[in-house]
Amino acid sequence: MLACVGVLAGMAGQVRAATCVVDQAAPGAADTNPGTEEKPFKTIQHAAELAKPGDTVCVMAGKYDERVRVKAGGAEGQPITFRAMPRRSATVSAFDLQASYLRIEGFDITAARPAVAVQLGGSHCEVLDNYIHEMLMGVNGTYGRSVAGGPRDYSAVAHIRVAYNKVYHSEYGFVVGGEDFSSASSNISYKRPCVSTRTGEATARVLTSRTRVHISGKCTRRCRTAR
Repeated sequence: MLACVGVLAGMAGQVRAATCVVDQAAPGAADTNPGTEEKPFKTIQHAAELAKPGDTVCVMAGKYDERVRVKAGGAEGQPITFRAMPRRSATVSAFDLQASYLRIEGFDITAARPAVAVQLGGSHCEVLDNYIHEMLMGVNGTYGRSVAGGPRDYSAVAHIRVAYNKVYHSEYGFVVGGEDFSSASSNISYKRPCVSTRTGEATARVLTSRTRVHISGKCTRRCRTAR
């Protein structure tokens, strides 16, 4: 049984990470349920509001017309994971990650009104194995603040890993402005040419020279080297 409640571990005072289930198609699904397999939540947003460091939110197949806003994050070694089960069977409009140590895994992300599929507002986040299509932008990590007499400070969004995603028929793939951004084995098809840090390899438009981008993957449009 999967329950979205803390379960006491062997040592007193410790709480083991929990798993909860979101399944809008299940009979009796409701956000007043405990979030178990037998009595799942109806919305991802509700699960996001309850999730604690180390928890996993399992989202079952279906179309969820939600832009999920995640305000509370995980911790080092204890990310909060949102996972579609089976992979890419759950369609979500978008994710807005306003905290750190979060993982988005295996979703189909698209919306009737194209927007940003995954907005990053924190650090140490992972966007893995998603199919993003018909959107304005795949992943946007450009939260920054003005600095008097200098360039914008994008350091709030750092240590980001984006891997094994497919971005199709979107205006842009990844736009990043933080530090230490890793993009591995992503297949990106743009409506517009992309900007890459390595000629001919996919991936990101870089907004600050301090951004370190580690890249592997393929782009279906001709790229140019970022300056």
